[in-house]
Amino acid sequence: MGRTSSILPVLMLVIASGCAARSGMGTAVVSQAGEVPCFGVESTVATRHGNPELQAISVTDQKGNAVWRFIFAPSAPGIPLAVGQCIQYGAKLPEMRVYVEPRQLEAGALYTVMVNASVDDPKEAIHLYSARFCVVRQPGAAVQVHQIESKEGKPQAAVCGVQQPPAASGGQ
Repeated sequence: MGRTSSILPVLMLVIASGCAARSGMGTAVVSQAGEVPCFGVESTVATRHGNPELQAISVTDQKGNAVWRFIFAPSAPGIPLAVGQCIQYGAKLPEMRVYVEPRQLEAGALYTVMVNASVDDPKEAIHLYSARFCVVRQPGAAVQVHQIESKEGKPQAAVCGVQQPPAASGGQ
């Protein structure tokens, strides 16, 4: 109880300072490099004025289990990640700390990537970029990586060969 009550004032100061208001979520860009996904950040006003500094990438499966995760050592700066550049799934970069080694991505499974990258602009609200994607393997064809776009707020995963659970009908 004493520990919780000592943390509460600090938490209230963080909230009151507006720190939470400066965090936001942007769209990660999922492309293909060879037969693996490659992750970058969307073009925004802030990223056009300076390259975001990559701090971490986390890839999870549909159940939320990590299939690849790394961060850069706190003592090391992240690496610049210009719009149009990407980091390949499973890449080994200097100064990175791997928390989950890359696992084999399953064909047709849905994945989520979170890219933590920030620009040197205190007014910029976006530090996390997120996207959903899948890998498709078709007989006699090369592996294809697909970013899952949303239509009217609903992910369109049919391209992955995955059936989305039906939406609640709301009494219809």
